[in-house]
This record gives sequence, structure tokens and C-alpha cells, in this order.
Amino acid sequence: MSAEQETAQETAQETAPKPRRRIWSEFVPYEELCSERVLSLLRHHELQVLVAVTPSQADDVPRLATLFRNAGVQLALWPMVEDADGRWGSTFNAKVFSEFVLQVACAAPANATIAIDLEPPIAVMQGLLAGRPSAFRSLIRSESWAPGHEALHALLTTLNSRGYPCFAAANPMLLGDGRGESAWQWLFGTPIDALPWSAVSFMTYTSLIEGYSRGLLGRPIAHSMLIHTATAAFNQWGPRASLSLGTVGGGALGDERSYRTVAELAEDVATTLACGVQDLALFDLSGVLTKENPGDWIAAFSETGPAESLPPPRRRSQIIKTGIKRGGSAIGWYRRLQRPQS
Repeated sequence: MSAEQETAQETAQETAPKPRRRIWSEFVPYEELCSERVLSLLRHHELQVLVAVTPSQADDVPRLATLFRNAGVQLALWPMVEDADGRWGSTFNAKVFSEFVLQVACAAPANATIAIDLEPPIAVMQGLLAGRPSAFRSLIRSESWAPGHEALHALLTTLNSRGYPCFAAANPMLLGDGRGESAWQWLFGTPIDALPWSAVSFMTYTSLIEGYSRGLLGRPIAHSMLIHTATAAFNQWGPRASLSLGTVGGGALGDERSYRTVAELAEDVATTLACGVQDLALFDLSGVLTKENPGDWIAAFSETGPAESLPPPRRRSQIIKTGIKRGGSAIGWYRRLQRPQS
């Protein structure tokens, strides 16, 4: 264990609140989600459910909220616009995204958590994962940062003033910025600093690290990267730090690799807690419900305690961590170079 990890772990032991567990639900049909089988599972494990709400589902929010309240299950709403409009929130689509989030909030119960998934538009993300240079060029040539940042800040200010806590999902690479910097945030169009979030959940999906690296980064490296991310998240965000773990089942991109076993999920939970982060979200409920024993997966997520010790950092994960820092410096240099021209 590094000195940085030891410090985070000691601080966590002194200040840790009661662990909080949330689960993302992107694809479970509302009818199944509100079934007694699913609601009883969620209620038994005291999970807050972050339920996706698309434009075609917005009218169902009041009924959904009533069913969850009557069942004693915590509901959070996760607005997503059409794929043609970017799907997730960012500075690239801040205006249309903000309008829809406010529409959902108007139908939400008082004090409901609003989950804001911060990612570049889905078409850009697909291009980046496919290695298309045009996707990267669309990011660095965008002039959306200032107006988009302002629109998102106005959105969060409005939601907070109405009593809705705002929970963000964010790319873990944003932690490479450090406090007071915004290079990676600017590149992806996903601001987190200086915005009134109740918590920021960094999407640290170890199974995706393996999958998208095409075998270059195996489970031990992915796990070591999880330690780096959890430690940085706790050091930068304290009690507002959250990690989204996974994946169990696929997502919107369609090629996500899942956990092989429930033991991998349990190990990730234990590791994250040991690093100090007490707020955890699991992606995703639809994948859990397809398992032969979904209760085992939920129990591993909700009942696992912190690891007693952490392995030393892997050299390759240290190299990646350094590369992200240096990449942020290069992006910041490029951004400063462009400012006189904008």
C-alpha cells in the first residue's frame, strides 16, 4: 500500500459516514421494475435506484414515484435525451439536456435525487472507442465550453433551489485534472468542479478496462487502477466522493464487458471502501436481474465490508496514472494556446 493510500484509508476510518448503495437502472422496463419481486429485492437491501427517464417515459414519472414510495424504495431519476441529441449531458448539448431535466424534475416528488450522467454525446463516445480521429477532432474544435458550462451551472442552481440533490456520474479521467484545473473536463465537455453536486460518482468499471484494452490490461491492472481512482476521488471530494462499479450486463454502447463472477464485484466493493469512498453505485440492475441468483450479486454489492489491506500499485497502472496527468497538461497547454484566437 502506498503512503497516499494509507493516508486516505486512515482518514476514511475517522470520518466515514454510513455506506450508501445505489444501483443504476437503464433498461429494466418500468412494469418489471415495479413488480413485487424486484421492489422487494431493492427494499431488502436498502438500495436507491437511479432510474433512466427518456422523453418517451417522462409522463410515467409520477406513477413510478408513487409505486416506489408505497413500496418503501428510494427512487432517483436519471434523465436522458434522445441519442440524436447526445443521450447524456455535456456542454455540447447543455441547452436541450437542461430543458428535459427540468421537465423531469417538475414531475418528480419533492427532494428526489436527480442523477446527471456527464459524458460526451453518444456518437462521439462511439467514435472515440472505435479510434476514429474525427471524434477527437470534434472535441478539441468545439466552442461549447463556456455557454455549456454556464447552462449546466444554471440547471444545477435551479434544481438545488427547488430541493433536488444533484448526483453526477463522471469519467474517472477527470480526476487527472486535480482541483482547480479543467483540462480533461474541457475536452470531454463534462464540468464537475465548482458545481453544486451532492456527490460525484466516477464510473470506474474494471470489466470495461479489461474489455476496451483488448486484453492489454487484465484484471490485476484494472483492480490497481480502481485503487488509484478511489484514492484520488476520496482525496479530492471527501464525503461527496462516489464510485460507480461494474459492469453487470451491457449498456448503451452495446459492447461492454461484464464481470465474470460475483467475487470480482465483491473485491471491487471491498477495495473502494478501504480507500475511503462510502457512496457506491452499481451498473446495472438489468444485468443483475438476468443472473441465475440476482440476490447473490445484490448481497455482494450491499453487504461486503472494506478490505483489511490493499495490494501495492501495479507498475503499469502507475504508468497509466502518470500518462493521464501528463495528457491533462498537454490538453491544458493546447487550450491556453487557442484562447487568444477565441
